[in-house]
Amino acid sequence: MDVLGVAKAWGRRAVTPADSTRGKVLQFVALLDVALLVLFKWNLIVDLFILFDAEGVELVLVPVERYALTGLELAFGDVVAAARERGHVAVGVRIVSAAVEGGLAGGGVLFNPPKARRFAFTEDDQILVLA
Repeated sequence: MDVLGVAKAWGRRAVTPADSTRGKVLQFVALLDVALLVLFKWNLIVDLFILFDAEGVELVLVPVERYALTGLELAFGDVVAAARERGHVAVGVRIVSAAVEGGLAGGGVLFNPPKARRFAFTEDDQILVLA
């Protein structure tokens, strides 16, 4: 049976415990099993384990100038693309400027903003990246 066949078989499994919370947990575990099977099948699990390796990647705040021009309004998706070109993964922003909407004033970190969200970066702002 191929990966898609296994996924379909798991999807048809009836999970009917007496407790609905337990049912949700069992469904999550079943979904996780299928996801790991797919990752193993496509040899993608190695990339995932690199994240958890002691000498793997780090989560760091990097000056915004590395990925974007300051003074322009850019979508977070543009920053993600610029980070990807350097082999990094942009996962958030730290906006230092006080004139920010959404409760980020004063240097708060916004983790995983929508790719379409636009920011007018200043030279004090930073990008949160896996590098």
